[in-house]
Amino acid sequence: MSAPLAFLRRWRFHAVRRQLTLAPAGGLTITQAAYSQGFYQLGRFTAEYRQIFGEGPLETLRRSPRVHSDRPG
Repeated sequence: MSAPLAFLRRWRFHAVRRQLTLAPAGGLTITQAAYSQGFYQLGRFTAEYRQIFGEGPLETLRRSPRVHSDRPG
């Protein structure tokens, strides 16, 4: 993969991560976020996401403070 394509792919992964981090509770699925950036092979997406960020996309979504903001304290 050429350097510009690799950069673009990495940028798209970061865009998905931003979406998952900022998603309101119940407002976004991992599939929706991945599809929005052109990732359609979800198994490969998840494996590469884990390789880049050291955690799976579900872990990112669960750590989002907005996901847990509606829970009673």
